[in-house]
Amino acid sequence: MGNLTQSILKNIKKKWQNFKYPEFAKIKNLTHGYLSTKVYHEIYQAAFNAEEEIMIDIGPAQGGSSICLGLGIQQSGKTNSKVFSIEKGIGSRALPTLKDIEQNISTLKNNIEQYKLGDICTVLAGDVKEVYQKTNEPHPISLMFIDADGALDRDFQLFYNRLSPNAYLIIDDYSNIINKLATERYLQWKSYSDIENYVQSKGANSFLELCPLGKEYTVYQFVNYFLQQGLIIKDKVIGMTFFGRKANNREFQETDFQNLQQIRQQILQEYYQKNTYLSND
Repeated sequence: MGNLTQSILKNIKKKWQNFKYPEFAKIKNLTHGYLSTKVYHEIYQAAFNAEEEIMIDIGPAQGGSSICLGLGIQQSGKTNSKVFSIEKGIGSRALPTLKDIEQNISTLKNNIEQYKLGDICTVLAGDVKEVYQKTNEPHPISLMFIDADGALDRDFQLFYNRLSPNAYLIIDDYSNIINKLATERYLQWKSYSDIENYVQSKGANSFLELCPLGKEYTVYQFVNYFLQQGLIIKDKVIGMTFFGRKANNREFQETDFQNLQQIRQQILQEYYQKNTYLSND
């Protein structure tokens, strides 16, 4: 199938989804969301059906996912559920600006208020580790949506053991690809100083903490580990968004975190093998 045909079919599919889910097309447009209207609808349905407990949204950007979660809670009549929307507010192309944290967080809050969901959705501005204590620990979590920086090892270490039995898990960027950012930027770096400058700009300690082959590739490896280890159960995948549930047979342990660090090491080794400029240096 040619590129032109694929583009036409993709556009037809998008228009059909917007027609089928008009309310979620409005949310997508308001928040400049990257997800499809079908995915936003599925997020809403998950929140509607979830138990009356806390919901966590890591990386809401301009608020599309949080609005869908909030509407699901509101329209299902759950009066004791709350969404904690955790947003760092910097460094993502999904945000209004790359560096203006105050403006980005203000946009997120304003979009949520457009749907009068301020009482349901609480925005926590900052790094996940910094704001974790504000998520009503140790109250159980019935749904967790993740669309952040690919650090599922951090997110699962913090939140997995608080998830209720059969809790909903929705994870974006699940795809076995090396994305455009990696192929056109990371893999084009010609010196180790390029890597060091990037690590410093991200506030990380090392390249190992980031996603050398792109966020999708790292997320894909991590989610597959969770599946193989019986930590989660797959329901479906829509586009690059994974929908599943928490498995009920065991907790996330320190050995799991260490195994995920080994996966990070393997990805980093792959990066150095694929970057011909550095491998020939």
